[in-house]
Amino acid sequence: MQTLISISGLTKVFGKHVAVDNISLDIYDKEFMALLGPSGCGKTTLLRMLGGFETPDSGGIVMDGKDITGLPPNKRALNMVFQSYAVFPHMNAYDNVAYGLRMDRVAASEIETRVKDALLLVRMDGFADRFAHQLSGGQRQRVALARALVKRPQVLLLDEPLSALDAKLREAMQSELCKLQKTVGITFVVVTHDQDEALSMAERVAVMKDGKIMQLDAPRNLYEAPKNRFVADFVGRMNILPARRLRQNCFDAEGVGEIVVSEDNEKAAFAAIRPEKIFIADATTVLPEVNMFAAEVLDICYYGGETVLTIKTEKGATLSISRPNTSRQADSANVGENVKVFWQAENMITLDE
Repeated sequence: MQTLISISGLTKVFGKHVAVDNISLDIYDKEFMALLGPSGCGKTTLLRMLGGFETPDSGGIVMDGKDITGLPPNKRALNMVFQSYAVFPHMNAYDNVAYGLRMDRVAASEIETRVKDALLLVRMDGFADRFAHQLSGGQRQRVALARALVKRPQVLLLDEPLSALDAKLREAMQSELCKLQKTVGITFVVVTHDQDEALSMAERVAVMKDGKIMQLDAPRNLYEAPKNRFVADFVGRMNILPARRLRQNCFDAEGVGEIVVSEDNEKAAFAAIRPEKIFIADATTVLPEVNMFAAEVLDICYYGGETVLTIKTEKGATLSISRPNTSRQADSANVGENVKVFWQAENMITLDE
């Protein structure tokens, strides 16, 4: 893919706090990238430096071959949608979208065409005369998107764009944003602390911690092949056990015992497995010779689409197991029941510190 933005050695310090710590990465033309991490990890500061709203203490940003590090926001070929949407309450949707074009002294006839096209693009063409208080949260967000897109930026920056929406609308808007990005054919960079949001929308996700990028990868790789304990623990649910290497492909996992993995790692300090990759044996199961353990069911939580069981192994490890609810019948396991659990070696991973 063609690189559109190159970030090199970007650093930002507030007092004694290093918000962004010597970050370097490339953002590709027409890609959907997400910056993911907990509060305070530096993702919004990084986005604001991209947008020109914060000045880096060191490092640089090159966009389309031009150094934009010191340029103000209005001189950059990008636009930003803020977390609060910042829709002007005294203007209707049409005037909100037209505002930036009027400030740029675009001809009135062109403004009308471009505003109508932008509102149509975000499916708000029937709401042009409505003011902010007459719009839902999702509709205000669409107006903010139209206002950003109407200026035809090369890059759209979105700071927690869905955080103010309820769960069902947030899920619908995730799909809408993906479709919109493909329709307009420009680069989207979104900041979020919601892992489901990042994994479902982005082509690549940068997981951040303490101002650094811990892993930059495709969503599937982040989930199935995390490179360190932080990413494994932050992205999805994960059972993580301290582990000691016994021999090739074999480890002693604390509270479980001897386990076998398919990929060896001589530096491994932990063994980890996702809850949905642990299985409970029933009367028909042919039990494997390795990675099979006796356990007691401590708790069962029903979440609609899945049931999560908490189990405790004979040697004392507490693990989570998730099972899809493919039937309307109640789960066969019960609290206090003794069960056999097992997993495949290829589903167990090992992690460095």
